[in-house]
Amino acid sequence: MAASAPGLFTSAESGSGEVVAFNQDGTVNGTSNAAARGTVATIFATGDGVEDPASADGVVNGDIIHAPVLPVSVTIGGQAAQVVFSGSAPGLLAGVLQVEVVIPTAASTGAVPVVLTVGTASTSAQTATIVLK
Repeated sequence: MAASAPGLFTSAESGSGEVVAFNQDGTVNGTSNAAARGTVATIFATGDGVEDPASADGVVNGDIIHAPVLPVSVTIGGQAAQVVFSGSAPGLLAGVLQVEVVIPTAASTGAVPVVLTVGTASTSAQTATIVLK
């Protein structure tokens, strides 16, 4: 069994592989609502492995933050993004990981790849994007 197997939630509606993300102002990221570089974006994932404290399957996350035991890192447009939070998403089911990152100022504009790494396992750079301005 793998220690982690991260996967980013992407929009099935657009079919474009855009990451389900919220911009710093709370709006949904997309082609008509790109995020500014240097701002914070919130993305959602699964497969972060063991959490501390442990969470129970099928339970809605409450006030207790369940944080991944393994280190979490993100690249956006091939640039390292500062992770300011990674843990359970309040109000969502256990197993959903909320990651808040500062979008690198050196990242390109347009739809750029997002790669999430938990421990030594990473998502593919070919499957998920976030739109930047």
